[in-house]
Amino acid sequence: MKSHLGIFQEGRLNYAEELALALTVQFSSYPFAREVLRAILVETSRKDAAADKNQTVVVLAHQDADAHRSLDNTLNGVGRFERLKLAM
Repeated sequence: MKSHLGIFQEGRLNYAEELALALTVQFSSYPFAREVLRAILVETSRKDAAADKNQTVVVLAHQDADAHRSLDNTLNGVGRFERLKLAM
């Protein structure tokens, strides 16, 4: 995992995305790969897809305050947080 994070930090986002996708399949119940994937999607301006991945992270790690905060920020970034509040 450490080397995968290094690939992301080096800016090799296409390769990091491939690895993160493979890890989400191999370790489907662990949120870490999805968190990395969400960060890659945000960095590559695919914020709607990032919000969807982040919702999965919150489901997998529902007690993780950082996951909830990240979801709030991502939803705000795509204008979905206000729509969600209005729907409630």
